[in-house]
Amino acid sequence: MIASRLGRDRERLRRAYVAGVTALGLGLLAGLAVFGMPALVDRFDAGLVLLALAVAAGELFPIRVGPEEGEVAPSTTFTFALLLAYGLPAAVLGQAVASLAADVIHRKPLVRSAFNIAQYTLAIAAAGLAFELITSYPRDGTFELLQLVGLACAGAMFFAVNTGTVAVVLALTTGTPLREQVSGSLIGEAVTEAILIGLAPLAVLAVEHNIALLPLVALPLVAVQRA
Repeated sequence: MIASRLGRDRERLRRAYVAGVTALGLGLLAGLAVFGMPALVDRFDAGLVLLALAVAAGELFPIRVGPEEGEVAPSTTFTFALLLAYGLPAAVLGQAVASLAADVIHRKPLVRSAFNIAQYTLAIAAAGLAFELITSYPRDGTFELLQLVGLACAGAMFFAVNTGTVAVVLALTTGTPLREQVSGSLIGEAVTEAILIGLAPLAVLAVEHNIALLPLVALPLVAVQRA
């Protein structure tokens, strides 16, 4: 009786949490789309299109971290490249469209797809805010030491928000303590995410200086996938 009641309470809490995160993330996405679209249209070029397509490809072919450790999307590299080269609206919109396309192809439920887009939006926005608080965006593909430090902090923020929001849902769904859910994702996913985010400046350099080199950035991602 008590266990059944606790299960119902946990399910109600899970639904409320999912609804809250979804509403907050999609609201932020809408705001960034409305206010950021004019500047994004002005900067529209081949590099933006190629990075957006790379984000979509990364969502379609995720990296399996381990049999019970979930997966990491290679799209993170190109999402951060969009953030560094074209700004927060480009990164958020590129990730949202790619995530939606992948979820439709994989036939995921609408509620889950909406939550995925929302939590990605919140994670990228947190990463962008962390980066802007530390330094300015690179110009002409030139990175200074402080910008690399900012990228590392932005990556940590992205990983914390992205992993944390999902871990809460899993904890509420399974009844597993949140600490166990988080610790189960830290080692494998953190290392892989660090590699993916560390490759983002290389993608930016390719876009700024020689866009023909951008496909070469995929080679280290293939190595990570096979490893």
